[in-house]
Parts: sequence; structure tokens; C-alpha cells
Amino acid sequence: MTKRRFREPRDFEVRYWSLPELRAAFGAGFEQIRFETDCFFGIGIQPGDWELMSPLRKVIVVASETLRRISETVTPMVRAADSVYIEAVKPA
Repeated sequence: MTKRRFREPRDFEVRYWSLPELRAAFGAGFEQIRFETDCFFGIGIQPGDWELMSPLRKVIVVASETLRRISETVTPMVRAADSVYIEAVKPA
């Protein structure tokens, strides 16, 4: 977002949503909404890309994965994540 100087996204650029915005967007059609951390320090920081990464990126992956694992127990950390998963359950 800072790279584009906070202007609105165009075409296929990433859209950034806060957790309250996501909850509001999903809230109308789902009764249960749960957020889970995907990664920290960027979007798409995944250990599956390890062999393709520079040494610095590998450090970032290790740090992100460490924080992601901690966030499984310390659930408020999801608020600081750069990417989240959403689990939404439809009403019966």
C-alpha cells in the first residue's frame, strides 16, 4: 500500500482490508466468522517457496512462520498479520 502512496488500487493490484472490514463484508451471509494467520512481513511469505529464496528471504520466512505458530495460541496476534485466512460458516 505504501508503495503506491496510499492511492486506491487499480486493476489487479492487491486490496488491503482490515479485519473489521472483512467481518462486515462476510457478516451479512455468514453466522460464524473466524480469522487465522497466514503470514507476517508481506503477502505470500510461504515456506513452500524456500528453495527459490535468497538468504534474507529465508530469514523472513522463518520469522513469519515462528510468529504464525505463536498466533495459533496467542490469537489476538492475527490483528498484526499481513495475510489471513477466513473461515465463514453459513447459517443452517
